[in-house]
Amino acid sequence: MVSSKVWGDKTVFACDECGFKYADAETAKECENFCKTHNACNPKLTALALAR
Repeated sequence: MVSSKVWGDKTVFACDECGFKYADAETAKECENFCKTHNACNPKLTALALAR
């Protein structure tokens, strides 16, 4: 389940599997699904991450 967090003055969405934070919930959910399925992070998605 993707969680939302306040980071500075923005709300970010975190992958609960790896902890990467994204600007939108959809990308965080894609990351979470990939992490669960492959037990690894997708480099194309992590390139979009704001932070870990």
